[in-house]
Amino acid sequence: SVIDVYSYGHNIEISWLFMDIMKMSNITNRKYFVELVHIFEKNFQESYIDGYVINQKVNEEVDKSAIWWIQAEALVAINMMYKYTNCIEYKKAIEKYCYKNSAILKKWDDIFGKRS
Repeated sequence: SVIDVYSYGHNIEISWLFMDIMKMSNITNRKYFVELVHIFEKNFQESYIDGYVINQKVNEEVDKSAIWWIQAEALVAINMMYKYTNCIEYKKAIEKYCYKNSAILKKWDDIFGKRS
């Protein structure tokens, strides 16, 4: 049987990847930029909950797990969208994400040494 999987991480990732490609290729068509912001915004609104991005929706059942790679992709995408749009909501999301995940950053320091 076919299942309907909606991956928030992939959908958020595609926004910033295409924006990066556009930047590297000197593509300046505003229509594409607006559409990518729209894709990001739709997925951000559906998936960002209190400092993290939820995993996925499968056949209308939402999985609210906080998967590490989704968080990494989301942080890059939110940061990029903030730089492009200056939307204060994205800045607040980055700040909250970093605050909520400070224990993860500390653990990283414990394992790999302090970041410079």
